[in-house]
Amino acid sequence: MTVYWWKTYEKEKQMESHWKWHPETIQEILYSVCEQLGEQYNDKIIFGDFEAPQVYLASIDCVHFEWQECRTDPGGKWYSHKHNGPGVSYEVCVDTVKDRIVWTNGPYPAASHDITIFRGGTKKNGKATWKKSSLYHQMPAGKRVVGDSGYVGEPDKISTTLAGHSSETKELFARFKSRQETLFRGYKALGIMGGEPFRNKGKQGGGSTERMAVHKLVFRAITVVMQYNMESGRPLFDV
Repeated sequence: MTVYWWKTYEKEKQMESHWKWHPETIQEILYSVCEQLGEQYNDKIIFGDFEAPQVYLASIDCVHFEWQECRTDPGGKWYSHKHNGPGVSYEVCVDTVKDRIVWTNGPYPAASHDITIFRGGTKKNGKATWKKSSLYHQMPAGKRVVGDSGYVGEPDKISTTLAGHSSETKELFARFKSRQETLFRGYKALGIMGGEPFRNKGKQGGGSTERMAVHKLVFRAITVVMQYNMESGRPLFDV
């Protein structure tokens, strides 16, 4: 039932005709299954266990998902340039060697800059104010992730394509980023992530904080399933 909901993103009242349960019962089951899958998140999504010689540990990018803007919390912070409307953003890293999602962080309002999410704060406020839980603070010395032009500014931790790079390096970085986009297409193939804007409210209400918690619940559950999928005969393409 939960995978069906992810794929079609039907409303609970529509699902009632298929499953013969009350819409509230259906919602409870959907959220419960997502919670159970989410319990495996920390065991499956690990920023570590990299190959010893790896310098470029992972590719990094932010993916945007549409959602219905909250009437109680409107504003430009929700605007996504990627789909010209309100949305949320997640930071995602994919191992450059293995078929592993090694990091996710979010959701954030879609207008949040990629590099700000990576740092855990703004350059204006200074490093002392950046969140210790951010990926910036998790990066091992001498190692890097590979990102697009939105990540210019932290050359000791993030490598971006430069004009002076060799054609081989440019091709390698392009394949890293293309591989990540393949993963993102997997999310967007689900109606709940790539169909109509996310509409579900939290258990305690429909404010932006509650709704973001539900979106994160669903996103993490899907991430766990996608990781299992890569481990079970459906890997990403080799770099």
